[in-house]
Amino acid sequence: MTDKQTVKFGDICREIKLTTKDPIADGYERYIGLEHLDSGSLKIKRWGMIAEDNPSFTRVFKKGHILFGKRRPYLKKAAIAEFDGICSGDIIVMEPTSKLASPELLSFIVQSENFWSHAISTSSGSLSPRTKFKELSKYQIELFSESNQVILAELLSHTQKAIDLNESLKNSLSNLVNSLIDSIIFKAQARLGFWGGIPKGFKEVTLQEITLESAFGPRYPSDMYDRDGNIGTIRTTDFDEDANINYQTVPMAKLDECKFKQHFLEAGDLLITRSGTCGLVAVHEKTDKKIIPGAFIIRFRLKKGINPKYIKLFLMLPKVQHYIEQLASGGVQKNLTSKNLLKIPIICPENEDLVEQILDVERQFSLLRLRANKKSIQLKSIQESLINKMS
Repeated sequence: MTDKQTVKFGDICREIKLTTKDPIADGYERYIGLEHLDSGSLKIKRWGMIAEDNPSFTRVFKKGHILFGKRRPYLKKAAIAEFDGICSGDIIVMEPTSKLASPELLSFIVQSENFWSHAISTSSGSLSPRTKFKELSKYQIELFSESNQVILAELLSHTQKAIDLNESLKNSLSNLVNSLIDSIIFKAQARLGFWGGIPKGFKEVTLQEITLESAFGPRYPSDMYDRDGNIGTIRTTDFDEDANINYQTVPMAKLDECKFKQHFLEAGDLLITRSGTCGLVAVHEKTDKKIIPGAFIIRFRLKKGINPKYIKLFLMLPKVQHYIEQLASGGVQKNLTSKNLLKIPIICPENEDLVEQILDVERQFSLLRLRANKKSIQLKSIQESLINKMS
């Protein structure tokens, strides 16, 4: 005899279809688009203001609802709302039913790998696949007895608290290293530049002055993706939280090499995301595979003698990231252009020794963050194994 019963996702979760014609009059101030949701994170860290951006969204969500990104589910975007607001039509608003003894379980189920695999496999469309709640509702779960649901929810909540504390440590390390590097690079001196001051031993150049060429990544239908493909395509979701490329997640595709040869990446190429999560910067490393950038990424090939890792470090500093955000144009879905990015003024050391000293500071903190990240991965693995007992 077992204490489990097989249920469908639609038994423990329902879709909420509340709408508003006048969100401000109805008391809503904030809105959420897909670009505000972070891949793999249940926490909403940013949002838009309705009065400022006047989005066309009509879908309403309430505090405690789960916001699930149905467009491009491979991005794995789902989070718990911590306030009332409106959201994009590409977001499914969900809440648990009374079938769950512990409603907190729902958010963990939604963020499990098995659930995402189901969402991806049930999505349709070539360039921008979408799934539907109707399809998600068919996902099967082995539900524990009510008492065991409570125990499982408590275990998952404890591991989540440990993950959150670890994330806070990583954020503190990032803030500290950014402050140190910021104090070195952005220092008011006699020679004033775009950023308000160029310290001794540095010079100010535009990204265009140090770039040989730039280009958008190509588009191709999603049905070209193939595990046994010959060319990999870096997507925005393949950038990890430190803006490094996770080559383990880069999907392969069967493509004509002659047609895509011009897009092949070389070690040291600078990659900047141009849509959705704008302004993430990564440096392509040497691989044994042919790799191209995705359509939402701009490739910059730098001139000889320019250290791409330093350029990435500079562009990822909070002050510069804020400037890049202002360059993005468009409505709800912001976009960057290579034309605007090439105009960015960059403060560069005048000698390679200083470059290495600055990068060494960043490397030391990266090692500390890497250790913290390993702990987070271990904790998330524990969470995943617990959730997998239900599927």
